[in-house]
Amino acid sequence: MMFGQPFRKTIRREHPWRGALLRLGFLLGTCGLVAIAWFGGSHSATPTASGLDSNAIEAQDQWRDEVARLTTANAVNRETIRTLREDLAERNIALSELEREVAFYREVMAPEELAGGVILRPPRVRQAATPGEWDYQFVVQQGRQGSGPRRGELRVTFWGVEQGLPKLYTLSELDDGAVDGGVALSFRYFQRLSGTLRLPPGFEPEGIELQAALRQPSTEVVEARFEWKDVVFGD
Repeated sequence: MMFGQPFRKTIRREHPWRGALLRLGFLLGTCGLVAIAWFGGSHSATPTASGLDSNAIEAQDQWRDEVARLTTANAVNRETIRTLREDLAERNIALSELEREVAFYREVMAPEELAGGVILRPPRVRQAATPGEWDYQFVVQQGRQGSGPRRGELRVTFWGVEQGLPKLYTLSELDDGAVDGGVALSFRYFQRLSGTLRLPPGFEPEGIELQAALRQPSTEVVEARFEWKDVVFGD
């Protein structure tokens, strides 16, 4: 400044809120930058999180499919095993029946059995599935060959004890399928009679008596008695 020149004074007008507005603007700008940065980061990370969720859902679906497949396979295996067991049990029953049939024919056709006359073979009695019922089998055999067919009736009597007293029952009284007067006989080699009977409550059987009354080709009566314990068979 040179002496002699007039002095100038500059006056600047400032708004009283200018500082506060500047600080507010700075703060808003900073917040905006932070928001932009956060939004950009979250936006860029969204695909990764979504991909993880998608993989987790896919893995869960595969696990559920595998569990369903194994459950189905287990059910199929159980059903297969059950069917095989039932089939094996049926085959064993059929095999047992076949073995009994073979043993029966071997017994019937034994040489010593073919030398005599009419034979009453030991009965076979087996407890049935229904309590109180018994399956029975009687066999009348022609021992002598060449004597022609035989005809007549077979009478069956069960003896035992009921209420402490001796008691007799005929087959027709125990088996609704049997007729009074005996079972009709008509055979050349042998005749097998079978059925199911029901023992009365309180009756304790002790034995069976068979009587074959033959009238053709000649009149003949053949009798045989068997102890109950000797004619009862298991499976």
